[in-house]
Amino acid sequence: MRLALLLVLVASGMTWLVFDEGTPAAIPEVQAPVVAEPAEAALEGGQAAESLRTEASLISEEDRAARQPREEVATRGSVTGRWLLPLEFQEMNLALMARQPDPESGWRSPKAHLLPVQEDGSFLLEGLTPGEVRVVAERSLLFGKQEVLRSSGEVVAGEQLDLGDLDLRSLAWLARIRVVGPDDQPIPGAIGTHNYPNNEDIEIVAGAARVTVSRVEDTAWFGAPGFRARRVETLLDGMTIVLEPAPKLTLELTNPEALPASPWQLTVQVQPREGYDNWIYMVCVTSPETAVVTPTTEVSIPMPTDDMIARWSLVDGSSTSSSPIKVQALGVADPELLAVGETGSQLRVTLDPDAVAAFVRKAEAQRSARAEKQRIREEERRAREAEAGGDEE
Repeated sequence: MRLALLLVLVASGMTWLVFDEGTPAAIPEVQAPVVAEPAEAALEGGQAAESLRTEASLISEEDRAARQPREEVATRGSVTGRWLLPLEFQEMNLALMARQPDPESGWRSPKAHLLPVQEDGSFLLEGLTPGEVRVVAERSLLFGKQEVLRSSGEVVAGEQLDLGDLDLRSLAWLARIRVVGPDDQPIPGAIGTHNYPNNEDIEIVAGAARVTVSRVEDTAWFGAPGFRARRVETLLDGMTIVLEPAPKLTLELTNPEALPASPWQLTVQVQPREGYDNWIYMVCVTSPETAVVTPTTEVSIPMPTDDMIARWSLVDGSSTSSSPIKVQALGVADPELLAVGETGSQLRVTLDPDAVAAFVRKAEAQRSARAEKQRIREEERRAREAEAGGDEE
């Protein structure tokens, strides 16, 4: 075996090792290697090092990007389950949510997630932080929210929490009801409320309403101006609620010439005394407040009792604000207790002309004081704006 022939090709920058047993080839002419100057060698070495660092950085970034999803999965969890939904669920006032405590405030202001529910009621919510999770079905009410169903569990990093079937079918249903008068026709202005004591308004359009009910004994009230308020213990689908005309309280003025001049009006409000559920009474039918403009005025009493009270006031009829000037007319006509029976009642009132004039003056003074306060506030605002403009210059 012949010796190996080592060929070093400097020009091509490659080293070959050749082992051959044949006839030795002619030895090529070898050129002397070109030696770089020290500065040039350092430059080339720096470029190579920089290239290696860049390549390593790219690899590191790619590696981090590849690991990120795995790290996210490892530190987060998910929750799944299936809602058994009642018929016509989409028309109900119900929201399906998942809640977790806030890291700082806990359950006082939890984080809320709307559940992505499929047609079959199933859901999967991912990216949850480890810890307790509450999956709830809730209703929005006049004074807050009401939970209809809750299922809780513990989210574990990298795992899926299965809450199984959540059955809403026996806990919520849709009640389609009609609210009409004795002639079976819709009543203009009819309104209602239910879910006492949380209270949720019932919108009645053309005598029809759709109500989400979440308990059997869901007390509801219905009423309309001029009609007696009606209490209903349980709202059922297909129910018709008939409202009867309310009895009248007839107010008779013995001296109509003492009525205040326009725009001031004498008004009377009739309602149950303190201790009765005034809120329901007033929400169902609005406050039965009537302006007394003729010697004989009628007021509908939606809930007649033997313990009513009539309160008199002077009101600025020209005011369009949400809080018009209103003065209790204690000296004009004192609050009076009365009984309003099923067939109605009558109340005779004699006004004191001097008291009416005194209360009109008092109301005028209130109006002037309010206008003066408004004028002062406006002048102060203009002065602040002028001062701010001067500072900018």
